[in-house]
Amino acid sequence: MKKKILYWSPFITNVGTVRSTLNSAIAYSRYSLNDNYVGIINVCGEWDDYKDEIKKNNLYLIKLNFSYFKYLPKRGYLQSRISFFLIFILSFFPLIKLFYKHKPDYLIIHLITSLPLIINYFLRLKSKIILRISGFPKLNFLRKMFWSMTTKKIFKITCPSVELINELKNKNFLIEDKILFLPDAIINVKKFIGFKYQKIQRKTDRKYLLSVGRYTKQKNFKYLINEISNFFNNNNNYDLYIIGD
Repeated sequence: MKKKILYWSPFITNVGTVRSTLNSAIAYSRYSLNDNYVGIINVCGEWDDYKDEIKKNNLYLIKLNFSYFKYLPKRGYLQSRISFFLIFILSFFPLIKLFYKHKPDYLIIHLITSLPLIINYFLRLKSKIILRISGFPKLNFLRKMFWSMTTKKIFKITCPSVELINELKNKNFLIEDKILFLPDAIINVKKFIGFKYQKIQRKTDRKYLLSVGRYTKQKNFKYLINEISNFFNNNNNYDLYIIGD
């Protein structure tokens, strides 16, 4: 039976979750046994630059609200929190409307998850909510109470590592039976195989250190470079190679 699967993943900067969300939706559409309807919710215009890729992979882009993405502040802790707050407020009623209009069988939520969690908790929705947790949430008393309360009414929780699952279970604020292991859909295998045969030009008489990761602030290569420069002061026969995208 054909199902309708929607992804909720509003973002303000191009973090790894963006590619993970898109790859996950593409894989679901491509490898599902049924010809399911798979779509991504375009909350504020953040997915506009991916329209061609979304269409190419037979996905649907569902407009939630008017496009205000370019006006959101994006740099700095305080600015990003202002943007998250604006997205929360401006998306509240449009998301409720979407639930009743599109009636998704499953809603997979990645970022700014508090909004769909709240709506799902207070309304009797027929949609099954799947929460994606990529990192351990910072917990205080109120946040722990919020998570334990709202996640009781969702369908499943997925995590990208067994270590994270064990950490969540040890804190005892989520229902264990709902937590599943699901690796991040971050790697494009065809693209990865192409990179595999690229050679690094290096001097054979020197030793080298290798670091691999996305060129984003979350990976903090700036810190690595600053710290490793101290090591190089006393070890001048080493080079550092950073490989990423």
